[in-house]
Amino acid sequence: MAPAMQLAARCADGTEIAVEIALAPLAFEGRTVTMATVRDARERIRHLAQLHAAQQRIALAEERERIARDLHDIVIQRLFATGMSIQAVAMRFYTHGFQLLFIATLTYILWSHVRPARVVDIPVSGEAAA
Repeated sequence: MAPAMQLAARCADGTEIAVEIALAPLAFEGRTVTMATVRDARERIRHLAQLHAAQQRIALAEERERIARDLHDIVIQRLFATGMSIQAVAMRFYTHGFQLLFIATLTYILWSHVRPARVVDIPVSGEAAA
């Protein structure tokens, strides 16, 4: 049997609906005839549209999960860099009694790493970039 063709058919009340027509050869009384099967396709088309929408939602969710992992990696890297910077400043200034300079430098380092982490913006496909 050949694949079904999607066509439109007119009902007795005049409304037009989507149908599928499948043709198949049939041996009948020593002759080969063609059998046609006509089927209402509206429900199948509606289900396919719902399936397509669900697949798009899943793809978007997967992309958001990937972005979340990437953002997590960026934030962890920046926090690790912050920790290393704090250690370097502590070794340089704190041992010499420059506590105020240490606090000011620490504050600057923290803000220099936290501020970029707060503004990381990665657009998701299908959405406009802000």
